[in-house]
Amino acid sequence: MIAALVCSATLVATPAPAYSVNQVGKMIGQEALCFAFAPSGYRFAAGMADNSVKVFDAKTRKTLKTLKGHKFPARAVAWSPKGRRIASGAENAEIRVWDVKSGNSFSLTGHQRGIQWLAFNRSGTRLLSTSDDDTLRVWDLNKRKTVLTIKGNGINLYGARYNRAGTRIIVGTLGKGMCLYSASNGKLLKSFGEHGGVGVNDVDINSSYTRAVTAGRDGKVGVWDLKKSKRISYLQGHKDWVMRVSLSPNGRLLASSAADGTVRVWDMNGLKPVATLQNQSYMGSPVAWSASSGYLVTIGSDYFVRIYTVTK
Repeated sequence: MIAALVCSATLVATPAPAYSVNQVGKMIGQEALCFAFAPSGYRFAAGMADNSVKVFDAKTRKTLKTLKGHKFPARAVAWSPKGRRIASGAENAEIRVWDVKSGNSFSLTGHQRGIQWLAFNRSGTRLLSTSDDDTLRVWDLNKRKTVLTIKGNGINLYGARYNRAGTRIIVGTLGKGMCLYSASNGKLLKSFGEHGGVGVNDVDINSSYTRAVTAGRDGKVGVWDLKKSKRISYLQGHKDWVMRVSLSPNGRLLASSAADGTVRVWDMNGLKPVATLQNQSYMGSPVAWSASSGYLVTIGSDYFVRIYTVTK
């Protein structure tokens, strides 16, 4: 059931002008753990505390579909680029791949501990997964099996994304910062380091694959030029570990969450803050942007889903 609760988040304006950030009047009164938006429209998938994966409409805040099959809560979810599939990864290391239309699914097993992150390639035929077992796996979804395993060997792999061609994998790590691996043989091609040597909890890249952002345990958000393989800037303002980063589909905005209980929104053109959202999860809220009309979804300190509009 979706509860009609009065919004309690506080928005703290910061010096960067041009955008307006407002919470949608009623939050979704259900406990969520992770999000992923569809490649078009307002739908988003969420891994829920009740072991289900639900599809919501950000505009109406209605539940559109409930997917059941996991025996443990899903902490990672991804929506395929063509919109046909949703992948979810649970605390017991099981990955399920769902047909959005029918709700049918199949299971992928191989990791030894809980799933942290999932990401499809551009064609939707392969899936990346990172796990608490310090490995990254590449899955062939047609064959339903692992075709590549990358071992962290103690550097702790967090989050992963393909480059546009699907030939490289960008990964956040605690031991070597942002890293670049070959998608064909798993070879480490480059370690970007920095963030004071304390590591990276998450990474994201823009749709043109020219910029990357990193969530640092030093409380900073790193902004990187991928063509030149160098850092452009650090965005500062969080008071604790930055846990999640997410670039908007057009690359103009960035949302970052931290263990300080805030989500910050940044203007990526001027590299300036737009707003600070208070009363967010102190675990570091998941953050996700809609493909249409600037919706931003987070998890509040009460673990309920919160939806914001970000307009210019």
